[in-house]
Amino acid sequence: GIDKGYFTGEIKLKLLNLSGTGRQLSIYWSKVNRYSQQLHLKYFEPWIWKTKFFGEGEFQQVLRDTLVVTREFIIGMGKRVLTGNLQVNFNNQSTIPTPGGCTILGLNPTKTTMIGLEFNKDRRNNRLNPDRGYQLHLKGLIGNRNETTKKNKSQFQGEIDGEFDYLIKRQLVASLKGYYKGKWLSKGNVTFSEQFWFGGANSLRGYSQDFFRGSEIAWASFELRWLIGNLSRVYIFSDYGYYKLPVSGKNEIGFPGSFGVGLRLNSRMGIIGIDYGFGKGDTFSTAKVHIHIENRF
Repeated sequence: GIDKGYFTGEIKLKLLNLSGTGRQLSIYWSKVNRYSQQLHLKYFEPWIWKTKFFGEGEFQQVLRDTLVVTREFIIGMGKRVLTGNLQVNFNNQSTIPTPGGCTILGLNPTKTTMIGLEFNKDRRNNRLNPDRGYQLHLKGLIGNRNETTKKNKSQFQGEIDGEFDYLIKRQLVASLKGYYKGKWLSKGNVTFSEQFWFGGANSLRGYSQDFFRGSEIAWASFELRWLIGNLSRVYIFSDYGYYKLPVSGKNEIGFPGSFGVGLRLNSRMGIIGIDYGFGKGDTFSTAKVHIHIENRF
């Protein structure tokens, strides 16, 4: 017989300044393979009841290898301070293993409730194609994790990412980006259903999407760019990653890396991006090509 085909890829849709009010709506959908899918919906309200506070609501759902479904609801409220945004977040996350996840990995349903703070500051002169400036994002959450067959555990989650852009000379820009995210429990290890995933076009180029995972993950990217327009550039890049993965009571640590060339080109369809990346052991025939289109309305 002939197997039915399926689509893979991702869609990012951002609707900015809805009805001229500053409200924003973001939609993200991704299908890495036949067995995994992600959906993110996010709404931003710039002024709550005509006060100086802003608010946002977010829903995320992830199906991971038909083994577990993760759902997360996030509500945040904040205020603009120190030329940045400071907000309080309330998170409610649940993991729902499938029969396969329970049998193969021994997963149990969990519910986690957390509260935390988030700070974001962006001083880049052009968010989509900067030649100078920096961006910093910090996030910390603490709460309670409830697993059906075990005692409750305390949980802490931290996240930091940033970018620094420096104009070397006219049109030539050096850009450095970094990202780190980790999760810790008061007892035991972070299970498969609650680990973080990375790799692919938006993190470690030269590898398939979500190729790596761990209870702690990080990556850094250095790009040497030649700007050819307000939203266009060509560049060479080098990416470096890190993960800590609990395996049989021990932590497996890895430091993958990649390098390559890329292009961002402004068009009527939006910004077309192409990255040609070499992961470990890749040749010209096995290197990964990442293609995406970004548009804002």
